[in-house]
Amino acid sequence: MKKIAVLSVFIMGAAAAVFAQRPVAFDRYFIDQTMRVDYFHIGNAKEEMVTLDQVRVQGVWAGSRKNLLDEFDNGKTYVKVYDLASGALIFSRGFDTYFGEYQTTDAALKGTKRTYHESALIPCPKAKVTFALGHGTGRTPSTPCSPARSTRPRSPSSGSRPAAGSRSSSS
Repeated sequence: MKKIAVLSVFIMGAAAAVFAQRPVAFDRYFIDQTMRVDYFHIGNAKEEMVTLDQVRVQGVWAGSRKNLLDEFDNGKTYVKVYDLASGALIFSRGFDTYFGEYQTTDAALKGTKRTYHESALIPCPKAKVTFALGHGTGRTPSTPCSPARSTRPRSPSSGSRPAAGSRSSSS
Protein backbone atom coordinates (compact mmCIF):
# COMPACT_ATOMS: atom_id res chain seq x y z
CA MET A 1 0.00 0.00 0.00
CA LYS A 2 2.90 2.36 0.79
CA LYS A 3 4.34 1.72 -2.69
CA ILE A 4 1.07 2.84 -4.30
CA ALA A 5 0.95 6.00 -2.15
CA VAL A 6 4.58 6.86 -2.98
CA LEU A 7 3.94 6.22 -6.69
CA SER A 8 0.83 8.42 -6.59
CA VAL A 9 2.76 11.27 -4.96
CA PHE A 10 5.56 10.88 -7.53
CA ILE A 11 3.11 10.98 -10.46
CA MET A 12 1.32 14.03 -9.04
CA GLY A 13 4.66 15.77 -8.45
CA ALA A 14 5.84 15.01 -11.98
CA ALA A 15 2.56 16.30 -13.44
CA ALA A 16 2.83 19.49 -11.37
CA ALA A 17 6.39 20.07 -12.62
CA VAL A 18 5.29 19.64 -16.23
CA PHE A 19 2.42 22.10 -15.87
CA ALA A 20 4.30 24.58 -13.67
CA GLN A 21 5.33 26.97 -16.44
CA ARG A 22 4.88 30.53 -15.40
CA PRO A 23 1.62 32.00 -16.64
CA VAL A 24 1.87 34.70 -19.30
CA ALA A 25 0.01 37.95 -18.59
CA PHE A 26 -2.09 38.62 -21.72
CA ASP A 27 -2.27 42.38 -21.19
CA ARG A 28 1.51 42.66 -20.83
CA TYR A 29 2.26 41.30 -24.30
CA PHE A 30 -0.94 41.42 -26.37
CA ILE A 31 -3.81 43.64 -27.46
CA ASP A 32 -7.36 42.36 -27.88
CA GLN A 33 -7.02 41.58 -31.58
CA THR A 34 -6.11 38.52 -33.63
CA MET A 35 -3.02 38.29 -35.80
CA ARG A 36 -3.42 35.86 -38.69
CA VAL A 37 -0.23 34.53 -40.25
CA ASP A 38 -0.90 33.00 -43.67
CA TYR A 39 1.77 30.75 -45.12
CA PHE A 40 2.39 28.12 -47.77
CA HIS A 41 3.37 24.64 -46.56
CA ILE A 42 5.26 22.87 -49.36
CA GLY A 43 6.83 19.45 -49.73
CA ASN A 44 6.36 15.70 -49.66
CA ALA A 45 6.83 12.90 -47.12
CA LYS A 46 10.56 13.52 -46.69
CA GLU A 47 10.98 17.26 -46.99
CA GLU A 48 9.01 20.37 -46.23
CA MET A 49 9.32 24.11 -46.45
CA VAL A 50 7.21 27.00 -45.20
CA THR A 51 7.03 30.41 -46.88
CA LEU A 52 5.23 33.46 -45.55
CA ASP A 53 2.26 34.74 -47.53
CA GLN A 54 0.90 37.59 -45.41
CA VAL A 55 0.32 38.81 -41.87
CA ARG A 56 -3.01 40.44 -41.05
CA VAL A 57 -4.67 41.95 -38.00
CA GLN A 58 -8.28 40.89 -37.61
CA GLY A 59 -11.09 41.29 -35.07
CA VAL A 60 -10.97 40.59 -31.35
CA TRP A 61 -8.94 37.73 -29.90
CA ALA A 62 -11.40 34.89 -29.31
CA GLY A 63 -8.88 32.53 -27.69
CA SER A 64 -7.95 32.13 -24.06
CA ARG A 65 -6.39 35.11 -22.30
CA LYS A 66 -5.25 32.87 -19.46
CA ASN A 67 -3.85 29.69 -21.05
CA LEU A 68 -1.43 31.16 -23.56
CA LEU A 69 1.14 28.36 -23.35
CA ASP A 70 -0.03 25.01 -24.72
CA GLU A 71 0.55 22.23 -22.21
CA PHE A 72 -1.09 19.32 -23.98
CA ASP A 73 1.28 18.34 -26.81
CA ASN A 74 -1.56 18.10 -29.33
CA GLY A 75 -0.58 17.97 -32.97
CA LYS A 76 2.60 17.56 -34.98
CA THR A 77 3.11 21.27 -35.64
CA TYR A 78 3.62 24.04 -33.11
CA VAL A 79 3.38 27.78 -33.41
CA LYS A 80 5.45 29.62 -30.83
CA VAL A 81 5.66 33.34 -30.23
CA TYR A 82 8.62 34.84 -28.37
CA ASP A 83 8.92 38.39 -27.07
CA LEU A 84 11.77 39.81 -29.14
CA ALA A 85 13.14 42.02 -26.35
CA SER A 86 13.32 39.35 -23.62
CA GLY A 87 13.25 36.10 -25.59
CA ALA A 88 10.42 34.85 -23.36
CA LEU A 89 7.94 32.36 -24.80
CA ILE A 90 4.62 34.22 -24.64
CA PHE A 91 2.31 32.02 -26.74
CA SER A 92 2.32 28.45 -28.05
CA ARG A 93 -0.23 26.22 -29.67
CA GLY A 94 -0.04 22.73 -31.14
CA PHE A 95 -2.10 21.62 -34.11
CA ASP A 96 -2.18 19.35 -37.14
CA THR A 97 -2.21 20.56 -40.75
CA TYR A 98 -3.57 19.38 -44.07
CA PHE A 99 0.02 19.20 -45.24
CA GLY A 100 0.82 16.81 -42.39
CA GLU A 101 -2.02 14.59 -43.55
CA TYR A 102 -0.75 14.77 -47.14
CA GLN A 103 2.70 13.56 -46.00
CA THR A 104 1.16 10.16 -45.21
CA THR A 105 -0.28 9.61 -48.71
CA ASP A 106 1.17 7.41 -51.47
CA ALA A 107 1.83 10.45 -53.67
CA ALA A 108 3.88 12.16 -50.95
CA LEU A 109 5.76 8.94 -50.18
CA LYS A 110 6.66 8.70 -53.91
CA GLY A 111 8.13 12.22 -53.76
CA THR A 112 5.35 14.33 -55.29
CA LYS A 113 5.53 17.83 -53.82
CA ARG A 114 2.35 19.73 -53.06
CA THR A 115 1.58 23.17 -51.65
CA TYR A 116 -1.05 23.90 -49.01
CA HIS A 117 -2.13 27.36 -47.93
CA GLU A 118 -2.47 27.41 -44.13
CA SER A 119 -2.98 29.97 -41.38
CA ALA A 120 -2.02 30.37 -37.75
CA LEU A 121 -4.06 32.58 -35.43
CA ILE A 122 -2.31 34.18 -32.49
CA PRO A 123 -3.13 37.08 -30.17
CA CYS A 124 -1.88 40.35 -31.65
CA PRO A 125 1.39 41.37 -29.96
CA LYS A 126 2.00 44.87 -28.62
CA ALA A 127 5.66 44.81 -29.65
CA LYS A 128 7.90 42.93 -32.07
CA VAL A 129 7.96 39.18 -31.66
CA THR A 130 9.65 36.15 -33.12
CA PHE A 131 7.10 33.86 -34.75
CA ALA A 132 8.30 30.25 -34.96
CA LEU A 133 6.50 27.46 -36.76
CA GLY A 134 7.92 24.00 -36.38
CA HIS A 135 7.73 20.49 -35.05
CA GLY A 136 7.96 19.64 -31.40
CA THR A 137 5.96 20.04 -28.27
CA GLY A 138 4.92 23.13 -26.40
CA ARG A 139 7.43 22.41 -23.64
CA THR A 140 10.48 21.49 -25.72
CA PRO A 141 12.37 23.35 -28.44
CA SER A 142 10.86 23.02 -31.88
CA THR A 143 12.57 22.06 -35.09
CA PRO A 144 11.71 24.94 -37.41
CA CYS A 145 10.16 24.29 -40.81
CA SER A 146 11.67 27.59 -41.91
CA PRO A 147 13.68 30.37 -40.28
CA ALA A 148 11.87 32.24 -37.52
CA ARG A 149 10.69 35.67 -38.58
CA SER A 150 10.43 38.82 -36.50
CA THR A 151 7.36 40.77 -37.38
CA ARG A 152 4.97 43.46 -36.34
CA PRO A 153 1.59 42.90 -37.95
CA ARG A 154 0.16 45.41 -40.37
CA SER A 155 -3.40 46.54 -39.95
CA PRO A 156 -5.66 46.55 -43.04
CA SER A 157 -5.25 50.34 -43.25
CA SER A 158 -1.44 50.11 -43.55
CA GLY A 159 -1.35 48.67 -47.02
CA SER A 160 -1.63 44.91 -46.58
CA ARG A 161 -3.93 43.23 -49.02
CA PRO A 162 -7.27 42.01 -47.67
CA ALA A 163 -7.77 38.32 -47.15
CA ALA A 164 -10.19 36.42 -49.33
CA GLY A 165 -13.69 36.69 -47.91
CA SER A 166 -12.82 39.47 -45.46
CA ARG A 167 -14.23 42.97 -45.36
CA SER A 168 -12.03 46.01 -45.29
CA SER A 169 -12.09 48.28 -42.25
CA SER A 170 -13.89 50.96 -44.27
CA SER A 171 -17.02 48.88 -44.88
